[in-house]
Amino acid sequence: MRRRPFLLALASMLPTGCAAILPGRAEAARVLGVIEYGQSNAEGQAMQAASVLRSEYPAGLRMPRTASGNVWLGQATVGGRSFEADAVTGLTALRGAMGSATHGSTAGESMVLRLAQSALSGQEIVLFNVAEGGQKIRKLARDAQPRYHGFRNLMRTAQAVDAALRREGKRYVVPVVIMAQGESDAGEPRLGELQEQVRAEIEAGIRAITQQREPVWLLSSQPSSFDADSSGARAILARHVQSLGEGGAYFCLGPTYNFPFAHDFLHHSSEGHDMRGELYAVAFEHLRRHGRWDVLRAVSARVAGPDLILLTLSEPAEVEQLPGLALPGLGIGLDGGALSGLRVEGDIIRITTDGSAAEVKAVRLGLDGHRGKRSRETIPRTSIRSAAAYGRYRSGAPIRKWLCHQQIALER
Repeated sequence: MRRRPFLLALASMLPTGCAAILPGRAEAARVLGVIEYGQSNAEGQAMQAASVLRSEYPAGLRMPRTASGNVWLGQATVGGRSFEADAVTGLTALRGAMGSATHGSTAGESMVLRLAQSALSGQEIVLFNVAEGGQKIRKLARDAQPRYHGFRNLMRTAQAVDAALRREGKRYVVPVVIMAQGESDAGEPRLGELQEQVRAEIEAGIRAITQQREPVWLLSSQPSSFDADSSGARAILARHVQSLGEGGAYFCLGPTYNFPFAHDFLHHSSEGHDMRGELYAVAFEHLRRHGRWDVLRAVSARVAGPDLILLTLSEPAEVEQLPGLALPGLGIGLDGGALSGLRVEGDIIRITTDGSAAEVKAVRLGLDGHRGKRSRETIPRTSIRSAAAYGRYRSGAPIRKWLCHQQIALER
């Protein structure tokens, strides 16, 4: 009696076209959907550093067909209704193009390319982008004020993609939304919670369109561009930790300080978006294989001696001082005390205090925000990254997890 449910579950995990080999089961080919959502860094905004890194992509990578011929459908919105989203006439091969003079290749293009060249070779994937620069998370929600159309743009495009695939006899399944959002919400202490609410709204809408049972994961990056207030970036990590404990579908991608920036040190360069896209692919593949994804973060902090604090990390780490960026304390500070020494030993950071360790309230990781004129030297960051490599970027450099922006209280 349990055989058929098991076979149906197995079918949902098989590559395209394989479900038909199961007894009594002939299922439409599954086409995966990846959606980019958020604000300017999600739409490929790179200022004068914008470029098209590649114009052609492997067969099987597709995007909605519109008059603009661009994967970014937000050009006509600026807080309004997207005529691109209203004018999807089918699907076409994914191609790289400038969305505007300052909008180049997007992280999503890089992500699906890496998937097509590795774990999901041969899998058909449809990518589209409805991000809008400058939008606070509340303006991207289902119940945003009528003049904000981000959510409706997303749903109208998903409906058009689903209809186009149904005409081809295929089934549309959206497993993931990738988000770069929070620059406009740097001081929002509930940002992670609000992003999770938007994720749940997107999941409900997508399920109504595609009839999928699969969850819609959201991978949200911590914007490493804040000034004094880091509440938003920290809230993204806090919601990630809560989601891990609950078996949820919201995940932090990690900080973005290790990706190249444009001259304003708010937007990444097109190369920076490309690298972030490769990390999205690594995280998504980890989710597919293991059902969870974690970042490099502190999991506990405790006083271990009169002048000693032990910080336990989620995985072993190493120090990497970038040229010209030798950070005091490796980017780590203390709330309620002064740091006199620091050593990274596997998954433990040994912090020596100048004075009583018992006086310290919390450890601050990568929270020294921009001050004065923005530059490479003022980017909030640490010099600590994972010991493990998770593949290599197209440049040949190893893909590492970098320590998240975080404040962790000491256990008492």
